[in-house]
Amino acid sequence: MINDGTLSKIRKLVPIAMPAKVKLLDNKFNLVEVCVTEAGAVDFQTMVQPLHPSFDAAALDRVSRGVYDPLVQDGKPVPFCFLQKNVARQF
Repeated sequence: MINDGTLSKIRKLVPIAMPAKVKLLDNKFNLVEVCVTEAGAVDFQTMVQPLHPSFDAAALDRVSRGVYDPLVQDGKPVPFCFLQKNVARQF
């Protein structure tokens, strides 16, 4: 999607709980393709690069509940898609 320079902002971010088994993996992230409507709601999400079944399910759930500011093109909100990297971190 072409953007006129106005970046979308995440309005609501939902944290992901990290399963204990994920803490032991070398690859510490997954990638999710996310598509957002003109209104900022998530319309579609799919796992592009999985990490662990339970972490991936939590990431997809998190993404589906996100709310975004829409991109603006020629003064109008437009739908868009992007890749989201979800990093598994120990706290």
